Amino acid sequence: MRIAFANRPFRALLLCWIVQAVGVGTMLAGVRYFADHVVGRSSAATFLFAAFVGPALLVMPLWSRVGRRIGKRRSLIAGSLVFGGFGVLMVAAPVLPAVLVYLIAAVVGVGYAGQQVFAMAMLPDFIDVDTERTGSRQAGVFSGLWTAGETFGLALGPGVYALILQLFGYVSSSTGTAAVQDATARLGVLLGFTVVPAVLVAAAILLLNPQT
Repeated sequence: MRIAFANRPFRALLLCWIVQAVGVGTMLAGVRYFADHVVGRSSAATFLFAAFVGPALLVMPLWSRVGRRIGKRRSLIAGSLVFGGFGVLMVAAPVLPAVLVYLIAAVVGVGYAGQQVFAMAMLPDFIDVDTERTGSRQAGVFSGLWTAGETFGLALGPGVYALILQLFGYVSSSTGTAAVQDATARLGVLLGFTVVPAVLVAAAILLLNPQT
């Protein structure tokens, strides 16, 4: 950590990456709850997950063109803002038809693809910066800390979602069937899947500095 944190651009990017991983982990943890209590059908979980991760395979060429045009840092910011903006828009899901909810989730997935590809594309750049600065290539140190940070963030996300459910009075079930929830608990399910992850992913870009 001492070696890696001496690289200020990497430190800023890593902190951004961890916070965004928390946001992504929070959203993924809430898929089933959102499907059951907001969309109103368990099968929606499959469609939501597919809508979220599927676009990544389709929009990579588009994001590559964006990256060449405006640079990696600005593209990372753009992807994060798309994720955040359309993530917040999903808060309207209770009054939207399911198909429209899936389409919005797909756009969130487009933002997720951009956020992922450009953050990871910037990692080797900062490893090269450190090599030039120190004269020693220490890629294992940076990539190991990067992976550990992502794992920590993704693991923390479900804990954040569980805390939100608890604060909003969600009633758990031991029967395998979702228990009936009151309006407050359903609001917690909704906010934990939409606004909280969106804010975490979008706000994390404030951790980037001009050197990043």
